[in-house]
Amino acid sequence: MSDMNQATKPYKPFAFFLIVFSLNWGPLWLLAIGLNRGWFATSLLPIAVGGISPTLAALVMIYASNNRKLRRDFWHRVLDPRLIPLRWLPIILLFVPLLMSVAVVISTGFEGLLSQLRPNPRFLAAPLGFFLLTLIYGPIPEELGWRGYGIDSLVSRMNGFWTTVLFGIIWPLWHLPLFFIDGTYQHVLLVQPIPLVFFLAGMLPQTVIMNWIFFHTNRSVISAILFHFTINFMGEALAIGQQTKVIAGILFFAAAICVVVADRKLFFQNPVVENPAFGLKGFPADHRSS
Repeated sequence: MSDMNQATKPYKPFAFFLIVFSLNWGPLWLLAIGLNRGWFATSLLPIAVGGISPTLAALVMIYASNNRKLRRDFWHRVLDPRLIPLRWLPIILLFVPLLMSVAVVISTGFEGLLSQLRPNPRFLAAPLGFFLLTLIYGPIPEELGWRGYGIDSLVSRMNGFWTTVLFGIIWPLWHLPLFFIDGTYQHVLLVQPIPLVFFLAGMLPQTVIMNWIFFHTNRSVISAILFHFTINFMGEALAIGQQTKVIAGILFFAAAICVVVADRKLFFQNPVVENPAFGLKGFPADHRSS
């Protein structure tokens, strides 16, 4: 058996994403239909199940594999912050706030206001609760699955660039039912075509930046959770207008292009993951200590 076949055997991307979409689309499409027909009085449980679907799918795939190294590798990347080189912390924590600040400044040329950088009343009313809710609603349950298993499963079959492009398509599709559930942020976007397009398309450059950080931080799931948190926090805790979010989307695309061009070896080199679960050397071997 070749090294490539040995490397890809523990990961089953099709099965993983099938479980993810079954657990997400099943409850949420039922909820979308049921709310319109008066079947449900609350949407909390279906949205909770859909939201944690990546984590549930990752745990099913990892523990069903009967691969002890794969399990140890997963929990090591989830629990050990030492995987993150210190010089990457400013990028993880400050990239999005700086990009959003630049977007706000640019928006002032289009009647935007600098006051968009002020915290909104919901955040000021309960800062700690807001922090915790922002972590729990999105970053933690998604990244335990996406970077805990999903990205590795894709990159075991293709290089980092095509992994990123494919996931940049899968991620917005995963959100699709939310657009038809009244009360969600996505539902509000249905009547705002330009912000809607940038919300969906913007997940591709976000994936580029997140994967770039992920591979440079020894595949740390913690780094992905923190970066995902900064995206959600900046969008929710501040009074950022939709026009500014569109500008931020353009800046994200520009940053993503720069990252791919400047670090093309990371995205286009040998597609085998350097994973302790396999004992193989390959992608992204040259960046292990970066």
